[in-house]
Amino acid sequence: MAWPRFLGGIAIEPAVLTLNGILENHARFGGARPAFVLGDEVRTWREINREIERFAQALERRGIGRGATVAMLAPNGFESIAIIFGTARAGAAVVPLSPLLQPAVLSRLAGDAGASLLVAGAPYGEIAAAITGFAPKQRVSVGFEDPSFETSYEAFVAGTAPERRREYDPEAPFCIIYSSGTTGVPKGIVHTDRTRLQMGILLSIGFAIDPTAVTLLATPPFTNGTWMMLIPTVTVGGRNVLLPSFTLDGFAAAVESQRATHVFMVPTQIRALLEWPDVDKHDWSSLRRVVSAGAALPAVLRERFIAKFGPRLMELWGLTEGVGTTITPEEIARKPGSVGLPALGTEIEIIDDAGNILPRGEVGEIVGLTSAVMLGYHNRPEANRDATWIHPSGKAWLRTGDMGRLDEDGYLYIVDRKKDMIVSGGLNVYPSDIEALIREYPGVRDVAVIAVAHEKWGEVPGAIVTVRKGESVNGDDLMAWCNERVSKTQRLHRVAIAQEDFPRNALGKVLKTELRGRFEPIKA
Repeated sequence: MAWPRFLGGIAIEPAVLTLNGILENHARFGGARPAFVLGDEVRTWREINREIERFAQALERRGIGRGATVAMLAPNGFESIAIIFGTARAGAAVVPLSPLLQPAVLSRLAGDAGASLLVAGAPYGEIAAAITGFAPKQRVSVGFEDPSFETSYEAFVAGTAPERRREYDPEAPFCIIYSSGTTGVPKGIVHTDRTRLQMGILLSIGFAIDPTAVTLLATPPFTNGTWMMLIPTVTVGGRNVLLPSFTLDGFAAAVESQRATHVFMVPTQIRALLEWPDVDKHDWSSLRRVVSAGAALPAVLRERFIAKFGPRLMELWGLTEGVGTTITPEEIARKPGSVGLPALGTEIEIIDDAGNILPRGEVGEIVGLTSAVMLGYHNRPEANRDATWIHPSGKAWLRTGDMGRLDEDGYLYIVDRKKDMIVSGGLNVYPSDIEALIREYPGVRDVAVIAVAHEKWGEVPGAIVTVRKGESVNGDDLMAWCNERVSKTQRLHRVAIAQEDFPRNALGKVLKTELRGRFEPIKA
């Protein structure tokens, strides 16, 4: 590719203008600074770069390089950081897998990615052992022993030679992150070093992450939310604090002991924090930004968080594929309900079903363009076509599958997932509108509105609710209360009280695909 020239025409060396080059530079200049923290252990930039190099050379000795992929099933840890960046340094792409999925699904994803090696960390040894498609010599265990794993991590990386220079392609696949699968079979989202670095630069500005930042990684490495905090902090040379698993006690201890300044939390974590009886016993004063993303943050939680912690909350709407918006603490009060303005370097439009750009205020599908957009879906040419919208300028934009509108100032408001939309009698009904109302009903903890098959109208809304501890909700009373306050097409036809929390993905999104079929079809 043609590299840009900055500072009056001085060419920036391509090897430096990469994530790999930035890591190496952090190690060479100010390498004694703390880079990663896990409990009482610290790795400096020089030390973590050495661990990254060890893993890269271990892969190269086994012929794993350009065009190859490495599957990783591990929590946050020093080894995970070495695997992520060491795989890229060797020219391969890392495939972080979710332990929330069944081994059969993980086997399919690893096979789809063509992974030639599986690296698994405790406590996921049992799950990893059940993943098929890997011989013992293709399995590396971190922190546990299992007869189906021939090699331990330390044995795998032993015998490292001094650091050496390589030809490094920033346009090659850096990682393949599989989508949450809330609307179907997960797709492998491919990012390059260039697109990950672009995300790092743009979000470090958007989140005000600078070299003094202490970023707490409170979500696992298979979620893009973790990457959107990790990469910006690495880019600017801040410090990342690794939390292998999320507990409220552990989270509070890490914030206090490390004086954490930035953290990404999904709405379920925010809800748990606000409902925690010990929340007021801890010092949260170091936090500058708490970023909420992954799923819509209900208004009641947003208001409670701001009342408790002050103006530190930022919200991000975005896709792992690369398009997103952010809203600052100052804007949240001024634009309630909005997810903000397009992130730096991002353009957004709203289109109708025919692909025409809609005027401000009208609801349609959100499409976007950004320098941090994915390379594409792995082995899914049809999905790439479906995700593409051609702008009148001729440029290819990303179709998000989310429905929204832009106000007169260009602030985005999310209406719903396009696939979650209910079409009743030919009219569009957005479940999120009904859900927002139902959350105001006394005793309701959470709600999911789904389509119920109807003989006459095609589909009608039905609601499944969870109830706050110690309270009760009568479904018929709730339905009558709701139907007095909504339009005719939005009226509920069924209400069910759930005894357990909703099934969710790692980022807290309700898996509505698992809830559909809860209600029997309605005859006219």
